Amino acid sequence: MDAAEMLHQLNLRGEMPVEALRAADAGRADVLPLFLRTVEHFPQAASTPAERRQLFWIFHLLGQWRETSAYRPLATLLRGPSDVIQDIFDQAIDRTIHRVMAQVFDGDPLPLYAIIGDENADQFVRSRMCETVALVAIRGALPREEAARYLKACFSDLKPMRGDLVWDGWQTAIALLGLTELEPLVMRAFRRGSVSADWSRIRDFEDDLRRGVKNPTAPWQYEADYAPFVDTIAELADWDGYGPEPYGDEDVFGIEAAPSGEFASLPGRLTPSFKPAVDRNKVNPYKNIGRNDPCPCGSGRKYKKCCLNKPVGAEAAIN
Repeated sequence: MDAAEMLHQLNLRGEMPVEALRAADAGRADVLPLFLRTVEHFPQAASTPAERRQLFWIFHLLGQWRETSAYRPLATLLRGPSDVIQDIFDQAIDRTIHRVMAQVFDGDPLPLYAIIGDENADQFVRSRMCETVALVAIRGALPREEAARYLKACFSDLKPMRGDLVWDGWQTAIALLGLTELEPLVMRAFRRGSVSADWSRIRDFEDDLRRGVKNPTAPWQYEADYAPFVDTIAELADWDGYGPEPYGDEDVFGIEAAPSGEFASLPGRLTPSFKPAVDRNKVNPYKNIGRNDPCPCGSGRKYKKCCLNKPVGAEAAIN
């Protein structure tokens, strides 16, 4: 597959462009300059649905390749208009953008700090980039002392002080790193309303902090939410709700909007050969659960830290 045909396949909606993704991976050295130019010259609000679809796949391939030369262009991209970012990344904002950015991290945290500190950036992206700071520190790509210094400064410097999800990512990053010295600041952030009770509870933070202290190199070692991003096809093929059936009115990914909470998974479709092995006569009980709601499995943990990243199978479906 030549470059022109590969890019055309990445533009198509309604199914995973498996052959194009494989061709790009096989010809990485040849397509990388083209991918970087695509990111750097992306027209943001003036972009077409096809350009946004293409960028979605390019973003994930760059993460799969751990391409550090893409770090700064991608960081600039993520500061784009919230409606554009939501349109491009959709479920990836919940599931992969923080992990991709950790994979392409080049050692300089300033581009991450710029996203987090940008009041005009998408609040969900800002939140996830706080977690990226923690991930790169845990992996040794950023000194923990620097991560701790920055997160401490955020308590006074981060704006707005209330009403933005960035604070949930901030307290999660502190817990991931086991920064007990910053626990008093987190308590104060809860009291002043920076961390909303709609997003997290003090008890959740305390539990998470204990886990971070106990497991400093892998605080949530069994959770896909913080695992390295390594395979675009395998990861995206297993996302909850994907299947071959059309669902009526579609957005730019061939995805119909779900009628539920702010972080709900959205149904869509992939080619039949890449649909999850799920009995379609069963109902996914997790479909309309917000990522910060109590997990319906009964674990007592938040959905985002429990079953959100588990593929839906017999153990997670009901008649």
